[in-house]
Amino acid sequence: MSEIGAWLDRHGLGQHAALFAAQDIDLAVLPALTDRDLKELGLSLGHRRRLLTAIAALTGHGTGAADRAGDAGNNECRPLTVLYCDFADSAELRDRLDADARRLAMRTFQDICAGAVARFQGLIATIEGDGVLAWFGYPRSHDDDAERAVHAALRIVGAAERLKAPDGSPLGVRVGVATGPVVVGDLLGPGEGRLRSDLGEIPVLATGLQAFGEPNSISISAATHAITGNSFEYRDLGSHAIAGLQEPVPVWRALGEKLPAGAIEATPNAQSTGLIGREAETTILLECWEDARRGVGQAVLIQGEAGIGKSQLAAMLIQRLQSEPHGIIRFQCSPRHIHSELHPVIDYLRQASGVAPDDSTEIRAGKLVEMTGINEGFAGSRPA
Repeated sequence: MSEIGAWLDRHGLGQHAALFAAQDIDLAVLPALTDRDLKELGLSLGHRRRLLTAIAALTGHGTGAADRAGDAGNNECRPLTVLYCDFADSAELRDRLDADARRLAMRTFQDICAGAVARFQGLIATIEGDGVLAWFGYPRSHDDDAERAVHAALRIVGAAERLKAPDGSPLGVRVGVATGPVVVGDLLGPGEGRLRSDLGEIPVLATGLQAFGEPNSISISAATHAITGNSFEYRDLGSHAIAGLQEPVPVWRALGEKLPAGAIEATPNAQSTGLIGREAETTILLECWEDARRGVGQAVLIQGEAGIGKSQLAAMLIQRLQSEPHGIIRFQCSPRHIHSELHPVIDYLRQASGVAPDDSTEIRAGKLVEMTGINEGFAGSRPA
């Protein structure tokens, strides 16, 4: 019997083992399941409540957490991804800077965190001392809240790498991200950016992961990694003792987004899916290609509703050109980057130059210089 099957059986839910296996749900994914997920799987209300209570106990809340959720008015137990961010050397910073300089550094840091969290539709829950705690999944939930939290963390660290204290010294930050069930309630009152909550283990884990990391690094919990592993590059750091937790926990370092394979490459080719009824469009594309070969520049816009075969048309053209000299440059947009200028171009340059997520600024600049042939002025001042 699988681990998830044995776990379900221990809680009187063994009849769902095959269903969970068919949906690739294992113990790592389990803490991120929502009541809506379980309802879509077809579980009854009673079994959903029993399972959510068992998940709460598995992650450290115990059954009492679920009981309190039912007794606390509008409180509820729901899966959240928690982000905690703090300065890397808070004590040293307090000793080095005077009060005004510290306030300016803190205000800048908090603005960076608030901007990143808001961009990915999270919520700043508390700001205490030097630390910022944010929820993703409350009060508004999304199917990709864990991914949104990691995107926000990457944005915070990216901005922090350029952040300087008033005396010119660098200001490093550390971020911890953890996913699991948290019992949360309503806002305490108008204008208060705090939540009434029985926090449990997940915020403790996020805070401990943050303290574990190096300056300008992001430490990720096992559940967050299990959910977002296909979207980001990670380095496995093994299991480590985390302050506030009794047992060592697996830790991953988030390095950056995974480079996309490209929308066309991810789409079945036109021949395999049977491109039918597009002879006129196919003819236009091939005629435009012939014009381009003769030196007459062409631009073609393919637009239409989702699913009508736009990507298949493009894939068909690429197939037809396999025996002819040609080059392909793909720019792929993303709804998460609508506020990031030239993101598709930047993403293409990353791929074409071989930039890795953990490359330093100097290495990235060197690779771009090598790829483009532009002299060293590219990485420093502009050439005359």
